[in-house]
Amino acid sequence: MEISIGDSNSAKAENLKNDLMLWESVKSDFLKFNSKLEGHTEFEEKQLFQFIREHVKPDTHKLLFPVHFQSLHEQHDSVIPNITQKLVSCFQGQPQKQWTQVIEHLKEFQNELFQHLLIEERGLVMPWLNWDDTLYATYRTYLSWKFAPMY
Repeated sequence: MEISIGDSNSAKAENLKNDLMLWESVKSDFLKFNSKLEGHTEFEEKQLFQFIREHVKPDTHKLLFPVHFQSLHEQHDSVIPNITQKLVSCFQGQPQKQWTQVIEHLKEFQNELFQHLLIEERGLVMPWLNWDDTLYATYRTYLSWKFAPMY
């Protein structure tokens, strides 16, 4: 079968359309995920971490004080927002020129998020799950209506 120039242009147009649809999908999915992550950050900073600072003694539960706790805060405050800003800037550009950067930034984002979750898992979750009833009841008073049903 012979392919004519018209078929070639049609295939190129279809590929471009597919690329643009993929671009918009990746952009939309990232922005939705980031919105959820912002809610998670708000919960940690304003409720969980605030409670821990005020009521949990580092030596009692061997929590991630002070270095790891500070690391989590820095990720919330600057690291993740900086990567997010890079991605948002890329998404405002042309897909053909930005894919490589988007992929690099998504890998960076994934790595930082993985490190964040690893610190939480190793230093925060187990002590949190082992709080006594009194400490847990006090913690519940720190939760907003939005998070009370979950935690």
